[in-house]
Amino acid sequence: MACFLTAVVVLVRLFGDHSSSSTPTRLSLPIIIGVYVLGGILAGGIVGLLRPLTRNALGAVLVSIPAALSVAALLALAYEGPPEHWGSLVWKTSLLLTCTAGPVFGLVTWLSGQRHKTK
Repeated sequence: MACFLTAVVVLVRLFGDHSSSSTPTRLSLPIIIGVYVLGGILAGGIVGLLRPLTRNALGAVLVSIPAALSVAALLALAYEGPPEHWGSLVWKTSLLLTCTAGPVFGLVTWLSGQRHKTK
């Protein structure tokens, strides 16, 4: 978490916080940090509730999908506003993020856990 937040602060310092200007960028540093923290809480809660399903690789991959969906929805909400303002590109991007990053993260996390069990 500290690495991500440090990277965000450095990027905002380098490129500026354009949230109050007339540029199309809507994300400010507090919003990015808020999405990161709230996304972690939501995704962690989902994974925690469905933890018994993560005993095998398929279960870990399936559990990661709703967890990733919560993060993708928060990102879209922070950038585009309420879902009724989302265009088809936002929906497609959120779905793509959910169906690619979620399962990959779930599998990598499961494999990492298996490696630590064998030591």
